[in-house]
Amino acid sequence: MFTCNHRRTRSQASHPERDCGDGRRGVKLTQHYLQKLRRLRLVGRHIPVTESPMVSKRGWYHIAAPLFRFWFRFVYGSQGQLHMLGDDAYDELVASELADYVSPLFERLCQRALPDIIDWQFRDIGQ
Repeated sequence: MFTCNHRRTRSQASHPERDCGDGRRGVKLTQHYLQKLRRLRLVGRHIPVTESPMVSKRGWYHIAAPLFRFWFRFVYGSQGQLHMLGDDAYDELVASELADYVSPLFERLCQRALPDIIDWQFRDIGQ
C-alpha cells in the first residue's frame, strides 16, 4: 500500500499511478495491470514445478488467450507485410512458425490429460 506523509483523497489513494515519488511507479502500474489481465484470464503466470507458487520470484507471465497469442505473434506489427503478401501471407509468415506456436498449447493439453491417462498419483506436472 501507499505510505505517504501527505493526505490523499480516497480516489487518489486507490489510483495506481499515484505514488510518493519513491521511483516505484512503474512497478506498481505493472503489478496493477498484470492483476487485471490475470483476472480476465488473458495473461497467465508460469511458475516452474519445483518452485512454490506463493513465494517464487522465478515465474514469468505469458499471454494465455490463444487468439491474442496468435495476434501478437503473427499479425501485430506485420499488417503492412500481410497486406502486401495478400493470399500468400500464410505460406510466407505463418506456416513456417506454426509448429512453434502450437507446441506450448499441445504441451499444456498433455499435462492436463496425463493424470486421466496414467493411473498414478501426481503431486504436480510441469516443466
